[in-house]
Amino acid sequence: MVRSNCVVLSFLLCLALTGCASGQSILEPVGKVLAAPFELIFGKKEVATKPPALIEPSDAYRLGFSPRWATDIAVPDGHRLTSVTILDDIIVCVERPGNMVTALEVRDGSLRWQKVVGSPLDVLFEPVRHGPDEVLINSETELITLAADKGLIMRRSNLESAVKDRPVMLEDLAIFGGLNGNLFAHHVTAGYSFWQYKMTSGITVRPVLAGIQVFVTDSRGVYALVQANTGEVLWKGRTYATNTATPSITNIGVFLASEDQTLYALNRLTSDDMWKHRADAPLTAGPIVIENMLFQEEPNAGMVALDALSGEVLWRYDLAARPISIVGNKLLLDEKYRITVLDAPSGKLIGHAPVQPLKAIVNGPGGSLILVTEQGRLLRIDPKV
Repeated sequence: MVRSNCVVLSFLLCLALTGCASGQSILEPVGKVLAAPFELIFGKKEVATKPPALIEPSDAYRLGFSPRWATDIAVPDGHRLTSVTILDDIIVCVERPGNMVTALEVRDGSLRWQKVVGSPLDVLFEPVRHGPDEVLINSETELITLAADKGLIMRRSNLESAVKDRPVMLEDLAIFGGLNGNLFAHHVTAGYSFWQYKMTSGITVRPVLAGIQVFVTDSRGVYALVQANTGEVLWKGRTYATNTATPSITNIGVFLASEDQTLYALNRLTSDDMWKHRADAPLTAGPIVIENMLFQEEPNAGMVALDALSGEVLWRYDLAARPISIVGNKLLLDEKYRITVLDAPSGKLIGHAPVQPLKAIVNGPGGSLILVTEQGRLLRIDPKV
């Protein structure tokens, strides 16, 4: 009797894997092939439940958006997305652990390629684009070049020193801040350092680039503006404490939040202070500049909006929030569980829209937004026409 049951079980499993007389290919969706046999074997039918929407269409519509596409890259249990980056025509997602890198089409969310990059013990940082044909992604010690169309590995090169973040790009130069204090420009195709500049201590904050100038700060609070194509130092200065927040650099100036409780606005030509804003606690979040407005998170005090030119406080918002974009006079804020809309000039509340807990909201082309969860669900919403 036991032997008979084993024969029946083996026969049913063969049906599941081959499609039997129907000629169904094993390359077809597994659920369609396995559903009937497994129900017969185990006497159980799994009921699929539809996950909740990242944002309800009616809520998106009230914000001035309409859903365009949704996709799910199905990050396994125990894994999570660590970065989601739009690189021209693709969205590149990086998972940890496992270092699975997934590239999706921006236009429709379809899969372009998926590949494990580096060793499982590597820590991969946010990828960057190198020209139209390449994607660069680095670990703490290595830079890997992938083909943008298929994800094939084209080059690998060792970095001159260990790093803690991605580079900023100027043509063929990937400019990194090293943990040993070296700011260095790694030539992508040649695989060696083009120039180096030694800071006073380790660099743990990502340098920022505007035009051909790169701004860097180290763990002792020393900062410098450097010519990105040559490594020439244009000017230097320092704050009164360490700097752990990513600075911002625009045509208006350089904006640096320090743990000495000060937000500095520096003139790019002279390094002079254009203005300073004092906070009641050390500043650990980087300033965000949108148009002529600057937004700074202050610990236990929410967010302050300032005029980026004068430093004048325009208004305050009581909750911690990350500015997404300004559309017309509407400021969109990411509050993780909801998107909030404020009147940008006055800071007055216009409304909220609840969302599922999100890893990020990424600005896409044409004013679109990409909503992303740590489990790999993505939704693109576009401004209503």
